Amino acid sequence: MISLVEASQAARAAGAQRGQDYAQADKRRGQWPGAATAWLAMVAAFACVALGGTSGKSGFFWVAAAFLSVPVMAVAKSLIESAKSPSIGQIPDVPGPPSDGSDG
Repeated sequence: MISLVEASQAARAAGAQRGQDYAQADKRRGQWPGAATAWLAMVAAFACVALGGTSGKSGFFWVAAAFLSVPVMAVAKSLIESAKSPSIGQIPDVPGPPSDGSDG
């Protein structure tokens, strides 16, 4: 009986670890498009500032501000979501199965 419980707990732990690995891989994969978008927006903003500085037209600066709003809003959204998520101390302990007091 104890071996069945140990096997069940081991399978549960392995399943939880597998789920965490999949979630981490998904998050890591999602970082690349976000980083590429932020870099592209910043490069485009710097290009608009350079063009605006050489031509003397203020329209390029508005376009640069629009390009920079993409990574700034992404960072703001990330900070807001992290503030909304519960911290480790706020997550309640999940009670285990009730014990009947016998060990065998």
